[in-house]
Amino acid sequence: RGVAVFSCAAEKFWRTFSVQAPLADHAFVGPKPYVTPLANLWDAFGCFVAAIVDRQGLRLLLFQVGELIRTEGMLGEPVRRVKAGGSAGGRRGGTEATANKHEDEVASRNLKESAELTVAFCEAHQPGNLLLGGKAQALKQFKARLPRVWADRVIGTFPADMGIHEIQVRDKALKILDEVEREHEVALADAVITAAAKG
Repeated sequence: RGVAVFSCAAEKFWRTFSVQAPLADHAFVGPKPYVTPLANLWDAFGCFVAAIVDRQGLRLLLFQVGELIRTEGMLGEPVRRVKAGGSAGGRRGGTEATANKHEDEVASRNLKESAELTVAFCEAHQPGNLLLGGKAQALKQFKARLPRVWADRVIGTFPADMGIHEIQVRDKALKILDEVEREHEVALADAVITAAAKG
């Protein structure tokens, strides 16, 4: 996705650094290495966690500047519809309600365990941002179980299932991070223009 090159002919020095995050084309000539683009890259894409969530399990992926560093996960109790007998009418409706309640209780326990594991993982690695992948309903229930300190670091969500490849996770996460960074730059520019106009 990107490469940074540092060179000095007089010192016969040539060093390249590959990065998995997007790096804008840029050339600089000077007496010292120009590392500002790399520093900006870290600010935008540095350390982040993508959590892939459903009603049964969880996958956690830790990235640094787009490179996968560590993964972890859990698989909870299967969320199955309980078959219940019964006749037509209110009794049948009651058994269906009981089956649905059982499903929701199992899913709730799984989501609670997933949230707890996510918190432990994030506290161990201290990512700057958290992104969530999955179906909208599961993500809403999962986020509601996160402590405020980590819920506030969720900067985006994307549709995904548990079988999504890590490269797809990375690409979706980097796209969201890039959009957030661009919005931040626009907001900063607007603030500077507004301040200048006020004198």
